[in-house]
Amino acid sequence: MAGQIILPVLLLLFTGGVATQNAATTTPACAGCQCCPSGTECIITDGIAQCLDPCVSYSILNDTWRSTNNTNNSILHCDQDIAWNGWYRFYLGQSNAQIPERCVKENRCGTHAPLWLNGTHPVQFHEIVNRTVCNAWSGSCCQFPTHTIQIKRCYGYYVYKLKRPSVCHLAYCADEVTVTVGATTQNVGGMTTQNAGGMTSQNSATTTPACAGCQCCPPYTECNITNGIAQCLDPCVSYSILNDTWRSTNNTDNSNLHCDQDIAWNGWYRFYLGQSNAQIPERCVKENRCGTHAPLWLNGTHPVQFHEIVNRTVCNAWSGSCCQFTPHTIQIKRCYGYYVYKLKRPSVCHLAYCADEVTVTVGATTQNAGGMTTQNAGGMTSQNSATTTPACAGCQCCPSDTECNITNGIAQCLDPCVSYSILNDTWRSTNNTDNSNLHCDQNIAWNGWYRFYLGQSNAQIPERCVKENRCGTHAPLWLNGTHPVQFNEIVNRTVCNAWSGSCCLFPTHTIQIKRCYGYYVYKLEKPSVCHLAYCADEVTVKVKGGATTPNANPCEQLHCAKHEQCGKKDGVYGCFCDEDHHRPNTKSYDSNITCSSSSGIMSISRCQLFEAGFHSSALHLRDESCNGTIQDGRLVFHFDNDDHLCGTTLRSNGTHFMYENTIQGDVDTHGGLITRQRNLNLRFCCVYPLEQALSMSVGISSLESIVDKKLPIGTGSYRMRMTPYEDKDFLRPFSTNENIGIEINDMLFVEVRTEGVDEDELSTILESCWATPVDDADYSVRWDLIDSQCPNPADGPVEVIQNGVSTAARFSFRMFTFTNYTEIYLHCNVHLCLLRNNNCSADCSPGHQNRQQRDVSYHDSGSLSLGPLAFGAKQTTGALIYRNGA
Repeated sequence: MAGQIILPVLLLLFTGGVATQNAATTTPACAGCQCCPSGTECIITDGIAQCLDPCVSYSILNDTWRSTNNTNNSILHCDQDIAWNGWYRFYLGQSNAQIPERCVKENRCGTHAPLWLNGTHPVQFHEIVNRTVCNAWSGSCCQFPTHTIQIKRCYGYYVYKLKRPSVCHLAYCADEVTVTVGATTQNVGGMTTQNAGGMTSQNSATTTPACAGCQCCPPYTECNITNGIAQCLDPCVSYSILNDTWRSTNNTDNSNLHCDQDIAWNGWYRFYLGQSNAQIPERCVKENRCGTHAPLWLNGTHPVQFHEIVNRTVCNAWSGSCCQFTPHTIQIKRCYGYYVYKLKRPSVCHLAYCADEVTVTVGATTQNAGGMTTQNAGGMTSQNSATTTPACAGCQCCPSDTECNITNGIAQCLDPCVSYSILNDTWRSTNNTDNSNLHCDQNIAWNGWYRFYLGQSNAQIPERCVKENRCGTHAPLWLNGTHPVQFNEIVNRTVCNAWSGSCCLFPTHTIQIKRCYGYYVYKLEKPSVCHLAYCADEVTVKVKGGATTPNANPCEQLHCAKHEQCGKKDGVYGCFCDEDHHRPNTKSYDSNITCSSSSGIMSISRCQLFEAGFHSSALHLRDESCNGTIQDGRLVFHFDNDDHLCGTTLRSNGTHFMYENTIQGDVDTHGGLITRQRNLNLRFCCVYPLEQALSMSVGISSLESIVDKKLPIGTGSYRMRMTPYEDKDFLRPFSTNENIGIEINDMLFVEVRTEGVDEDELSTILESCWATPVDDADYSVRWDLIDSQCPNPADGPVEVIQNGVSTAARFSFRMFTFTNYTEIYLHCNVHLCLLRNNNCSADCSPGHQNRQQRDVSYHDSGSLSLGPLAFGAKQTTGALIYRNGA
């Protein structure tokens, strides 16, 4: 479709010409969109039909006139004139946006009758809903005939399947939102439409050209030009791999020196050490390591927010100094479970980037680098990982959890979770007893990875012996083992067949299975004879572990840790605690909790659980689909409030907000629990203070003032950020590397943003803000700007722009200076509010009191501060503060 950029193939639809065919043939490739699973869309491009995810295949609408704040209707727009096709994502400039859920006043959004959403957006990740779109005109919020659109919830944003409104002039509105922008975003091609008045108007595809000079790429994406075609790509899925073992910080062999000044770095890179994920170390590395003389290391920390991009200084260690030669700056982006780097050449030779092996879970699709040959300073040819480990030659360079795929002679390391074929044959259901039309999977030329569906429902191969003459065949194929439980884990499993009273009559074979987010993919193989076919069970993705594989040593499957020993209790094998193992906190099974942002990790001792009569496979969180994983003898549970909620609830007691969940296991007379007279109900929570008075003494020598709040064990942490801006739209932050110089009477715009909390549930409130002439929040000389959430009535130019409505609070004031001083420092007391209470916004009308009773025992000392803001000559007016004409 015009104006739509398609990501690399997400669903590879397999077709074959064999007598018995898989879903790609039985249910043709999206013929009439009948075979596309829920959450995907049938897209036909150049006659080729594909089931694509609207979250990664959409057009961008980036018209600033759509803003609900736009009251200029001198140029009227009408969305009835646009030939809407496919899915769209809204932006306002560089900010994520969405259609408002409230009635918008007429003559806004660049039109007469603004279009708004008469309903709420979907809340479940990947959920698609139908919603009515209303229009506001002539005092009515729904004056003209309404229409229905579809909305899908993606990771951090929404996409919309828009339709033409009933008349002109009606146009879709957009609200800027603080939702974190998620995965890869793309711009639309140029689409020109005519409004009702006959004037040519254009959607964002033309208003912001396709990556012209990288001006239209949304945040978190990168402008990439290949063969003259410009695309906005996400560095998290478009990068090169560096997999040189000599880069390890443990490598002390410098007989073959390397120099990264000789490499023509281009784009983004991800580090590996063999099959392990790696990253640049954050510490000074000793000289003569990492295959070079002066190792390059990161003088700063990696970003912590998903999709955050930061600038960091790279230092080098030589001659007893950790920064001997001229340092340089690189960019780093946080992806899901790993980092990517926009590397630059160091200043001299021999300097080379170091790598530390890390245990971070390897995330989404990985790709190999192109072959780049460079010369080091010693004249010896050295190569980056793209050449040292050739592009998937024999699949040797593909990291774990990826697969070597060769298409048209081009080899790529692809993630099976996003590169697979669909099997959607209803006859594969274990409930199908009709064998009048027999199928045999020995006739299919299996190639690559497959995902099972039954109609619109997710499915998987059953883990139990299936009765013969089911699944559209004679001998059904079933999994003699359990599915993997760790995200991105790949396991080998035996496939059995049921015939003539035996669950494994004919020769078995082995397949690979990978755990993706919410589903499994399988690398299928031909069975030994006919008629055998793979079965499918409809599932709600309840991953269960701990099953015993028949005819195998049960102790070998348990993988008991060093402090555990395998044994049998009540007829069930499990891991007992070793006699010398210390058993702390036996009542809570040695529980431990780690809280970070709006997520939590709870772990308990597996051996203590087993000794108390509970098998780890029988336990789950409130959501039964959220099972634990075994890590070094501990049963580990995880939740987060974005897309892995697991039954977690959020509540507040007035001073703190808490995420709560429960590890539980119910009595199961069929063998779920070992001692069937007992059950487990272990409650845990992550606690965060609603109020913060955070301290940070730092001159404003960079773009913004950031403070990371670290809280005691058992409680969570989040970050607050205070940033000064030059403009009222908060688009141009001050970026000088020295003290900010501002003229007296100039307006200064300040934003205080809280990061690492659930932005759908919590808002940031500025309780008070004040200025001092020195870097001391408690200094006796001060001037109040905001008090009790409202502007200081004694200072007329102060305006509270936004407070208590989102995770970002904003205010502005007219610049002043203290008498006999040339600098000022800003400080704010901040607290958080649960949005669902609907009492977060203050009433600043005259005579209204906003201050609420607070327990000061939960406060920390100090304040969120930035400064100094520098001025010219000292003033001697005799007043406390001075403004021109004041």
